[in-house]
Amino acid sequence: MTARRPSLHLGLLSLPLLLAACGQGTPTATPTSAGLVQLHLNAQALRGTLAPQTLRPQGAPTDAAGAPPAAQMTITVRDRHNAVVTFKNGVYAPDGDGDAAVRLNAANGFDAALLLPAGTYSFENVTKDLGQNGASTDTLLAYGPESENTQQIDKVNTTVPLKFHAVVDPNQSRLDFVETAHKVYINDAANLRVFARTGAVNGVAYTVPTTDLALGQTPYTIADPAQGTLGASSLLGVNVKVAGGLNAQQLNVTASLRAWVRQPGTDTAALQPISLNYSAPIELQSPKVPATIASPGASWNAPNTLTGTAESVNGLSNVRVYDAGVLIGSSDPADQSGSVAAVTFLKDLYGNNTPNWTMPWSAAPGPHTLSLRATDAAGNVTLTTPFSTVYSGDFEAWTANQWSSAPLDQTPTGRIYLGPFAYSDGTTLSVGSLPEHHKVTVTFDLYINNSMDGQQFNDERWTLSVAGGPILLSTNFANVSGFMQAYPGSLPSGSFPARTGTIENNTLGNDGYGDSVYRITRTFDHTGNTLDLTFAGYGIQDYGDESWGLDNVRVSVQ
Repeated sequence: MTARRPSLHLGLLSLPLLLAACGQGTPTATPTSAGLVQLHLNAQALRGTLAPQTLRPQGAPTDAAGAPPAAQMTITVRDRHNAVVTFKNGVYAPDGDGDAAVRLNAANGFDAALLLPAGTYSFENVTKDLGQNGASTDTLLAYGPESENTQQIDKVNTTVPLKFHAVVDPNQSRLDFVETAHKVYINDAANLRVFARTGAVNGVAYTVPTTDLALGQTPYTIADPAQGTLGASSLLGVNVKVAGGLNAQQLNVTASLRAWVRQPGTDTAALQPISLNYSAPIELQSPKVPATIASPGASWNAPNTLTGTAESVNGLSNVRVYDAGVLIGSSDPADQSGSVAAVTFLKDLYGNNTPNWTMPWSAAPGPHTLSLRATDAAGNVTLTTPFSTVYSGDFEAWTANQWSSAPLDQTPTGRIYLGPFAYSDGTTLSVGSLPEHHKVTVTFDLYINNSMDGQQFNDERWTLSVAGGPILLSTNFANVSGFMQAYPGSLPSGSFPARTGTIENNTLGNDGYGDSVYRITRTFDHTGNTLDLTFAGYGIQDYGDESWGLDNVRVSVQ
């Protein structure tokens, strides 16, 4: 929603609805006609605009930001004979020919004045959302039954503690992980959360507070002990230790709760049992922490850098790099020493960690067998298979063998790179005599120069593809502030601010719109003994206006 009306906050579970006498000081019931008491119905405490401290009252359904929906409360007043009391302009109508509902919303400032005879009354209340046109729709958000809202009204008792309950829509509620894309792995330790929601209001289902929920007699059950065991639980959720195996490849957990649910065909709700079910396949294959490593060369005798990626929805615990089984790098400070370098994750434009990591490495001459072990916070581990580097080029020697088109240039800051490329130019790297393998990892630095404008005019595209195989990347890039680009997504749907995902900005020395550097890694299935990788741009303008180039290109097989 782009605009929000002043919201009717549904208040504490026993939030008093003030029926106070008009005027200042202690309310005094004043007969204005025989038997009538003058009351002032005031719900100012429900107005978030006047009382910011009540923006998140317990008992109110709220959105992800903690704010309740704009709503209208309709109160039906009944006398001790259960007859509906009606009003004309706020005055008791003895013939029953007045308005049978008292409505509180932002339009009347959550305020109404009433005159009615002293006596015992009930105050059934129904709260629905306000539609975009200001009329209440049919989404029942909260309900307060007569049985909880009956009180004597006289000269002394002029305050009614109005009670109500947020109403759950079982179809909008679920038992799930916080990350809905979370996968369940064998031997996982996980937490399932209860997401109790109201009916949808303009596409948003609001959170029901735990004060309006109760655990059933057996709150949580698992379908088969072979699937796992249940741990600590509450109204918030349950801990699960996943087992799984060939005979238990599905996790099925049920939450049994009691909640206020709308009764079919009515504007009432009742406290009744509901069940929320979680079901997902148990992934039996490890590893689960996506991770890659790329080498600067099979033989190298000067300081250089190892690069790779690692990420996990659970959060990474550590990344360790090995050469022939010997630890040579780690992200854990406790491991780092003279012989163990620091593994450091690169930051994006906004200072957040990216999946890309780097590590300084001074390799002795000769072959090297590198591998990576990545562990996440849940204890899941990836151990990459050792790999061989089959191509490495940083072009510092002004050579670019194995490339179909090999222009070389030097940036104003002194870096030698392959390029520049413009218009619809491109180049292909050919690597032959590959050892036996099943995967290929390519890592490179992509230089984006001057006024590349990404998605602004929908005419630029940059691709990386495998001859006879997949297109690994189809995207575009922007250097111009305020423009959007497809990277780190793909065309046509990717849309991110210019320079998203860069590792360097304006370090190459270009004038005008400057430059940006992206470190890109792609891993793909491959078994052939030759490999052709094509890097290409389309719709790029002339070299003086827009161009791109490559540096630090490395190809490894596993």
